[in-house]
Amino acid sequence: MSRKVEAAHRGHSKVPAGLSDAFQQMQRELVQHTAEEEAIVFPTMRQWAKGSSEIPISKLRREHDDQGTWLRLLESLTDDFATSTAPAVHGRRCTSARPSLPRT
Repeated sequence: MSRKVEAAHRGHSKVPAGLSDAFQQMQRELVQHTAEEEAIVFPTMRQWAKGSSEIPISKLRREHDDQGTWLRLLESLTDDFATSTAPAVHGRRCTSARPSLPRT
């Protein structure tokens, strides 16, 4: 969808360059991270609950912090997630429940 938004608004001066690329990289990392949690972390947590394993928590925290970095990049590329004044239904859908990101 981000590619469609970029293409539809390409001529607008405030179209954030690189937004689709950032979204796609973030998605790839989230898919990989989620797969690792399902395959490694959650089974390890079940073993840990039984007292027989350690959880690689530092790696998980680093990956979660990395996602925060991506979100802050998206925030800066979109001028604090600002919406266009142009009437675009997809823009309203994408930003109707915009969260506030914590500053670190």
